Amino acid sequence: MQQDAKAFLAKHAQSVDGFISASISYQDSLANIKLANLSSKIKVFVGVHPFNVLQENFDAAAFSSLLKNKQVIGIGECGLDKRYARKAQLTLLKAQLELAIALNKCVCIHLYGMHQDLISLLKYYNSSLKLIIHDFIGSLELMQIYSKYNLKFSLSPRGLKSKKLAQAISICPIDKLLIESDNDGRYDYDSSYLYQLSNFISQVKGYDCSKIIHDNTQQIILGEW
Repeated sequence: MQQDAKAFLAKHAQSVDGFISASISYQDSLANIKLANLSSKIKVFVGVHPFNVLQENFDAAAFSSLLKNKQVIGIGECGLDKRYARKAQLTLLKAQLELAIALNKCVCIHLYGMHQDLISLLKYYNSSLKLIIHDFIGSLELMQIYSKYNLKFSLSPRGLKSKKLAQAISICPIDKLLIESDNDGRYDYDSSYLYQLSNFISQVKGYDCSKIIHDNTQQIILGEW
């Protein structure tokens, strides 16, 4: 993993300002922190993904310790996924949200279905949360609801040709939009995707948003939100 990461950094470090590596478990969080030692450009989210909901409990004390690392900028990738046990997921997610609130950290959310459950949590915690919905590809109707809360929406290449997403973006405040490559190793990273996403947003909005989108995303990378 270290050798692959070094090769990746050597190839792409000049084309992007920073990289965020999200975690799916405690052990993965430790591995990501080790990875971040390779470069100050690598930032990390630590947390437990919903597909590990039956394999791992969330140890708040252990993760609180990890969050003291200067390369760690938030909690994630956690969230809700309709393919896994609902009740256990809600318990797991609440534990991570409450730690984020206590430490004033943002949270990277994986969301597949279960929108009503997330909306209920947003209402309960209200403005205390700082959430990023990763790989957002929701509808206009969902954006009308979500944009009322302290959320940001990270767009990935998956949404580049989505008319549904374009409608949602059209009403989203520009300061809530981020872009990501969402590269999990299953395909070769291509930094041009980020430019395509920036152009996609600009076309929907009707003006050049590239500088704003860059600054929004950089704010997350620098841990300034």
